[in-house]
Amino acid sequence: MNTLTQSRQETGGIIIAPDQELLAAVLAYEHEPLVARLQKKLNINEHKARQIFEDTKRFLFICGTCNGRWSPSREIDEGWHNFIMFTKDYMKFCEKFFGRFIHHQPNLPGQVPDKTRPRRTLIAAIQLFGRENLSSSWVYCNIHGVPVLGPNMISETPLVALDPCDDCGCDAACNDD
Repeated sequence: MNTLTQSRQETGGIIIAPDQELLAAVLAYEHEPLVARLQKKLNINEHKARQIFEDTKRFLFICGTCNGRWSPSREIDEGWHNFIMFTKDYMKFCEKFFGRFIHHQPNLPGQVPDKTRPRRTLIAAIQLFGRENLSSSWVYCNIHGVPVLGPNMISETPLVALDPCDDCGCDAACNDD
């Protein structure tokens, strides 16, 4: 599991140190059919498909090792949705690396989305993986598709990014199972 300390950074969050051995194993996991599916479904090249899958694994690492609820960016959410389509493989991945299934749960009708979750997720990703290891897949956009939060855009300004699932009603992984 990740090591959490109560030290505060300028962001006001907890400092998270990853289990490097587990992280290396998660990032080494390959799934060629998923990469091919991402290429086809998203009409992207192989390099971009692999990058989305790498970032999806990083996001799932956060969900599987850090308490709390987390929000993927739109691209990572696409990677996650497509990984879930390989149900047996996704289940084995979750069980092998995290000891449990990571659910992608929908918001309830009328539920107000937590608008701070994208920022918390990005801060955790920067702390765990380093800003230099996060691709453009970690950029969050507003409802008009304009980038408003990303690894090189994070600041102390108020969060205006939306959870990518605000429109469709689904939500990021919940560790409350």
